[in-house]
Amino acid sequence: GIVLAKKWTDLLPIVQKSKPSGDTPSTEYVVQRYISHPLLVDGFKFDMRIYVVVTSVVPLCAYLFKEGLARFCTVPYQPPKASNLHEACMHLTNYAVNKQSKDFQGSEGLANHDEGSKRSVSSVFWQIEQS
Repeated sequence: GIVLAKKWTDLLPIVQKSKPSGDTPSTEYVVQRYISHPLLVDGFKFDMRIYVVVTSVVPLCAYLFKEGLARFCTVPYQPPKASNLHEACMHLTNYAVNKQSKDFQGSEGLANHDEGSKRSVSSVFWQIEQS
């Protein structure tokens, strides 16, 4: 699972507790630094999935698809603190996390492309330009 922690020392008990099978803790983790002042759209965190095809490494040749997908949190952003670290839908843009939220908005049936939990990258760029 995904865990948010404020300090490195907060991770030690989590690592010691995670025992997927047997008696030894798992030794494989991904640790990422949290972006403390993210760009927000309408007060929500988001990420962008951009699609690239690399057809050659030497010489480098890559094609960027002009459209992509932006995934939004379903709870308005607040800077992380002890009282909201458990709010996964505020801090994580993962579809698997946010689709469980009562505030999740699928894109089906939405009249505007600048609404919903999943949006086109072009509509997000447009919103950013307008603000």
